[in-house]
Order: sequence, then structure tokens, then C-alpha cells
Amino acid sequence: MPELTDAELANHPVPSWLDLSTEIKTPGQPEAYKKLGNNPKAARFIAYCMGQLLNNGLVDTPEQAFEVVGNLIAETGWGRSWNGWNFGGWKCVEAWAKAYKKKNGVGAPWFRARGHVKSGDTPVVFYRGFSSGSEFIEQWIAKFVPVEGTVAPTERYYKTGKAFWAGGDWFRELCLSGYKGAVTQKAPDKSVQAHVAIVKRAKVMYAQWSLGLTADGMWGKQSKEAAKQRMLTLDPVTGFLTAGSLEQLVLNSVRQTPTQL
Repeated sequence: MPELTDAELANHPVPSWLDLSTEIKTPGQPEAYKKLGNNPKAARFIAYCMGQLLNNGLVDTPEQAFEVVGNLIAETGWGRSWNGWNFGGWKCVEAWAKAYKKKNGVGAPWFRARGHVKSGDTPVVFYRGFSSGSEFIEQWIAKFVPVEGTVAPTERYYKTGKAFWAGGDWFRELCLSGYKGAVTQKAPDKSVQAHVAIVKRAKVMYAQWSLGLTADGMWGKQSKEAAKQRMLTLDPVTGFLTAGSLEQLVLNSVRQTPTQL
């Protein structure tokens, strides 16, 4: 199926439960952020999300924070592509839109985009809008990795949350829940492998950012020397920081992370 033209996208029918007056029509990324190059933008996005997760107590450990950030990276193309402060491709549903309007007295914010048809999306997808990145991340955590006891075992993301907080294979459970679409739900291995690789690179970029280096995701001689100067321990096999040293670096750096993109 050929990709929709801009005109076809703009004129596509909108569900009656979405308010046309609250559609987000222009990109909402801050100008200074939008002008950054790909690697600086990715590093800032990672640092911002890590700060939101850890400084606001939304997760317990840096490792959990990196896991969430890995998914946000995949959804936004390393922080390059997002609108309405929606970092996770969170779609609109009728019940949410109606509940939002009942609570707030105005229609819910939303925007339209071309769907990933190969992943099972329709040609046009309607996404939620948020007031800030912090609002999105807080609501995403509560919905998709719920703490056990906050949702019934029959709820769609119960297993995802249970695995996440127990340190299990939560991302596979997320895929099996249908979060990534019907195609990935049936065959999640490729997405799981990609997630592992993304998290690994995100750790490198965050470590480089914390050490005051150019965050390019390539852990070479300069990065290793900077880590040694900070008295951080390197893994003798990978050459990267040990888990303990990475956690130490994150906890020492997270208070300095940007509160705004």
C-alpha cells in the first residue's frame, strides 16, 4: 500500500469522539532541541528521560530507567521524531477521550500520523497529546508497567508490569501484550533483540554525556580514559563500565540532567 500523501492524511476522516478543535497540528518540539544534531539530540533525550524517571521516583533503579528509555528511544527514533510530548506512540481510544473531556471539560489533545502498516497499524493513526514529557512518562509507567496490586491479573499489561518490577523479560511481555502491534505480538524475537541493543547503546551515550564527552555511542580509548580518571571500574571483557560503576555514575549525574528539552 503506497504511503498517504500529506493531503490524504490531513483530510482523513476523524473519529466522532475526537474534538477537531484540540488537534495538535504543528510539531511541539522546543526550538533549541529541534536544532540539535542527531547524536546531541539523542544524548539530551536520554539524559532528560533518565532524569524524569529517577528524580521523580518513577522507577527504583538506573537499570529500570534504562529499560524504559530503551523503549522510548525505539518509539521516537532516538528522540528525533515525536509530537505532543508523546514519546511512546500511545494511541487514542474512545474511552480515554470521553473520560478526558468529562474530567477536564474540554476535548482531549491528539494528533494524526501515518500508521506503520507493516506492523499492523491502519494507514492513519490517532495519537494522544500530553502537556509535557514528564506527564507522558509518569502516565506511561502507570499504564504499561503497573506495580503489582494496582491492576487485576486479567488486565492486559499485568504480566508486563510484574516482569518489569521483578527484573524479568518485561519487554517480551510488552510485545506479547500487543503493544507493538499484531505482527510483533506473533513474533517478538526481532524486537526483543533490537531493544537489548538499543539499551546497550543508550548506556554508552549516557555514560559519555555524564563524563562530559561527545556522546556518539562508541566506547573507545577516550571514553575509557575519562572513566578511569573518575575512578570508575571497567569490565575486563567488554571494556565498558561494570554494572556497579555505571549505577554509581548515573546516581552521581542524574541530578544534573536537564529538566526541559
